[in-house]
Amino acid sequence: MINNSLFSKIEAVLKDEELSINSIFKRMTDKKINVHRLYLSGYLKALWELGYMDEKSVPPARVYRFKKKSESIYEIVGKHAKKVAGENNETEIAISALNKLFKRPVFREELKKCGLSLNDIGIEGIGNGEEREELKTLLNRSGMGIPERDPCYICNECGNDSADLLSSIVTDLLKVSVIKTKTKQARLEDIR
Repeated sequence: MINNSLFSKIEAVLKDEELSINSIFKRMTDKKINVHRLYLSGYLKALWELGYMDEKSVPPARVYRFKKKSESIYEIVGKHAKKVAGENNETEIAISALNKLFKRPVFREELKKCGLSLNDIGIEGIGNGEEREELKTLLNRSGMGIPERDPCYICNECGNDSADLLSSIVTDLLKVSVIKTKTKQARLEDIR
């Protein structure tokens, strides 16, 4: 069981840094946080074993850092929709991308999780229907919590924009760069 009090104190000391056990201990002592160094060492090791922290050896010390919290698929899509949208409606691009990813309509509740503006959705929500109700029931069973009258959306007009969004997500997650040419490649048929 994790001692939440000590966990939050270590989190406050580390922030986004990586520090040795000795440095963490000194900072905690400076902040008048009383913890035995041996107990702190064991606690940090336990946090590493539980997957909360990264640990690396920098002889003669071990350095610890909290792992970054992972984003949900909705947060990732929302972030990249804002990046790719330009003058287009980022919400419609996100709807189209989520439609393609999930192979189903997307509920308004899911769009809220993307962190996008829901005021200017330029497409009509799908009303009640047997398929919609089955989908809502299935998502509610999985813990989604779709409200009773929540509309759902399908956007078929955003093909290229959602492809750009999905490309942006993949290149960001895989840490690869995309090479964009400024000129269009000539084909042999066009030269003749």
